[in-house]
Formats: sequence, C-alpha cells, structure tokens
Amino acid sequence: MKVFILFILLSFLSHLPNLNLYEFRNEESLRTIVAYEMYHTGKYGEPTVLGEPYFNKPTLFNWLIVLYSYFIPWSEMTARAVSLTFLVLTALLLLWSSHHITKDKHVSLLATLIFLTFGNVLFFYGYLAEIDITFSFFLFSVFVLLWLWFEKGEAHYLIFSGLLSGMAFLLKGFPSYVFYVITLLTLSMLGRRFKEIFSRKAFLSYALALFIPTLWLFTTANPHRYLTTLFLESFSRVSNEEAFYLRPIKLILLTLKDTLPTSLFLLTSLLIAFKNKSMKMPKSLSVVTVVLLANFTPYFLSNSAGRYVLPLYPFLALVSAHFINSYEKVKKSFLIILLITILLRIAFGLLFFPYYTERETSRKRIAMDIIKTVDLSKPIACNCFSELSICLYLGLAKGEPLRKLDLIPKAEYVIECSPNRLEGFIKRYSLNKDYEVYLLKIR
Repeated sequence: MKVFILFILLSFLSHLPNLNLYEFRNEESLRTIVAYEMYHTGKYGEPTVLGEPYFNKPTLFNWLIVLYSYFIPWSEMTARAVSLTFLVLTALLLLWSSHHITKDKHVSLLATLIFLTFGNVLFFYGYLAEIDITFSFFLFSVFVLLWLWFEKGEAHYLIFSGLLSGMAFLLKGFPSYVFYVITLLTLSMLGRRFKEIFSRKAFLSYALALFIPTLWLFTTANPHRYLTTLFLESFSRVSNEEAFYLRPIKLILLTLKDTLPTSLFLLTSLLIAFKNKSMKMPKSLSVVTVVLLANFTPYFLSNSAGRYVLPLYPFLALVSAHFINSYEKVKKSFLIILLITILLRIAFGLLFFPYYTERETSRKRIAMDIIKTVDLSKPIACNCFSELSICLYLGLAKGEPLRKLDLIPKAEYVIECSPNRLEGFIKRYSLNKDYEVYLLKIR
C-alpha cells in the first residue's frame, strides 16, 4: 500500500519540473487571454479575444484563472495551477468513491494511481491550462452523486447532482447535460426506479441544472448569441462522414492509445480472466461499468478528440484497477512499468520543456525577441488570431492585453500573420515551412 501512495505522490510531482517555463500550448493561450482581458476590463460577463467578443465557451474556467492571478502572478503557472488543482481534486474524489464502491483499499489506491498515469493525463491534460481536467472533476462529481442516489436512495444526492451539472455547463456547455441525462437514465433502468425521476425532488434537480446557466447567461452582454453559439459548438462535431460501424472501432483504438500503459495491462488481465472464466465483478462495480459504457455512446456520434473522453477516465481507472489487481504477476509488472513511465514524465519536464521553449520557432522565444525589439510603452496591436500565444506574451510583458488593429487606431506596432502590405516591415519569424509571423511598425 505504501508503494501505491509513493507512486501517487511521484506522479503528481512529475508535473512540476519546468512547468513555469514551458510555453503555452494548444488552446492554453486562448483560455488565458480571455481571462487576462476580463481581468483588465472588469467585464466578467463579456469575454473577449483581442478585444472582440468570444462566445464559443462559457466563462467559469476563465474566472478561475483570474482568481488564481491574485495568488500567482500572470504567467503560464497562473492558468496551469487551475488544472493541477482539479487534477488533485479528481484524484481525491476517485480515491474516496472507489473505496466506497469496492470496499478495497488496494483497488482504490491503484485506481487513483492509474488515473494519474493515463498517458493523456500524465503527459498532457493533467497540467495544461485546458478546460478538460476541470470539466472532468465536475462531471465525475455528478456521476458519483448519482451513483450514491442509486445506492442509498436519498434524494439530496440527486438534487446536488443537478447543481453540479449546472456548474459543469459553465465550463463546456451542453455536453454536461448529455452525460447527466445518460447516467440518470441508465441508473434508473438498472434500479427500476423510473417513478423517482418524475418526482418533485427530481424536478428540483433538473431546475438547478438549468437555473445556474440561465442566471449566468443573463449576466452576459448577448445571451441569445451566446446560447446559440454554445449549442452549435456542442453539436458541430457530430458527423456523417464516417460509416457508423467504424466510429466505435476508432474510439476504442483512440482510447487504448490515450490510456497507455494501463490499457495494455488491462487487456492482458481481461484475457486471463476470460481464459479462467473469472470475468465476474462485484455488483456495485458492474453498475459502474454499465454507466461507463453508456456514457461512451455520444462519442460514437461525433468526431471527438481523445481528450473529450477524459470525464470517463476515473471510472475507466476503477474498472482497470479491479482486473489488474486480481493478478499478482500482472500487477507487479504493471507497477514497474508505471515507475518507468513516471520517471519518463520527470525527464520530459526536465529535458523536453526547455528544449521546446528555446527552439527558434518557439512562440515564447519569438515573443521575447519582439519584446526586445519594440518600445513596450507604445501601443501594440495584434491581427494574428491564430498565434495568440505570441500576442499573450507581449500583453503580459506590456502589462495590458493586446487588441486588434481596428480597435487601437493609434497603434505603432502590429503583429500580422499574412499582411497585405509590408510597409514598416521590421522582422519576419518562421514558425514552420509554410507559416510566418510579421512584426510591422506602422507609425
């Protein structure tokens, strides 16, 4: 048991080396720049990017970044600390709930360790300032509350599940309701408790799930446009391009890849269990498995990236822990591989992060060069939405966010991705063979 606890601590600590130096990746800069502009304008119901309205995501994650900025000065760590916090909270909730479900300390500790060492968590979304791990905490909380309602029959769990579903809406919009409804219906079917989902307390749960987003929407500058955009954004990934039968195969392969190295040992354990005809699970864990499989259904209808499955990772970790823990030889080999994986993650932070940030094509390095080139006291505009990281770093150094050129008519410098003219050309930065960023002086 001590080995599990040590590995859990190491897996979390492995996120920290050079995390404050590693440049913003993927959509981190978008989430941070929205928060930074909110912080400076004081308009927390009117998210903007480069000064223009932004409606694609609700604002809770941005609010959390602003909150953390009062304790951690604006930097990569300001935003990433939010994800690290909810990574810990999700792990603690999984530790508690899995012990409650299995009544086995070893399985609950192993499940927590597995969750923290899933490849997609350990090397990417466990620390990046993306919404996904925070969203996963709120959705997993909804799952746990609904499971407690299923087990204990106490309506207050159902009521609070609606409340947290409404909070989850403030992170990613309508997908929170999809998982809430699927889990509620699945548990109602398993427990043959359809009448309860039409009770007064159940409708109170539904009302709370709707009330929080409705209250938030009416604090925004344009509720109708926000709601429409969120709806379209949520269902934009539903596609008919692929044959229906190919989607489950693609999803399974993608999930197996993203949950390495655990997925290999899970498959090994399942194979052994199948040969030994010992596939049985405790009843409570069987319920969790059915809920897990039911919540995979929406992904069969969409072209979703692997990170969208993250809310299901805690339950997937629990099921994996049950089977891997059943076979001592498999478990021992698994722990050795996990230790190697954690050490690789530490090396990843110590070696790869500085290398990636110091490359000539690094957005952070380019931004630092621009900072040395321009007069930061002069107005600077950014007309390059696809390169928000560079503009964010400039804004942080300047002490105020950059905006688009048409919003700063007196700008003396402008960052462009594809300028129509090169008058006032100062420097050109190559990001790859076909993509460049330009620094121009226009006054």
